[in-house]
Amino acid sequence: MEYKFKPLTSQDIFPIAKLISKIGLKNAMKSIDTTSIFSLFENKDNENMVSVLGFPLFMSIADLILSNLDKCEDDIYKILSASTGLTVAELKQISIADFAEMIIGYVKQDGFADFIKVVSKFIK
Repeated sequence: MEYKFKPLTSQDIFPIAKLISKIGLKNAMKSIDTTSIFSLFENKDNENMVSVLGFPLFMSIADLILSNLDKCEDDIYKILSASTGLTVAELKQISIADFAEMIIGYVKQDGFADFIKVVSKFIK
């Protein structure tokens, strides 16, 4: 399935902020150094998140996201639908590997790291 992300705009702030809140990143970001996380978003060629974050931090973030993923399902589909032009029904039919790649592509697009940096100032 082909898609292209639309550029991020101010309209994307609200659904992303809602998603961050549901995932519970506020509590996690209070106790970690976010510099490593920001470098992940900024380095589009980085293929190994574990080497950037370190294994314990990577596992903590992965556990946090996975434990709250069920609360975020509809929000994730809505965000990706709005960003790609694909319907939620189409997104639900994508293979798990392609869907994971789509999410990774979304967070690595231009402007996302800057948004996370700004939001983190309000969270800390």
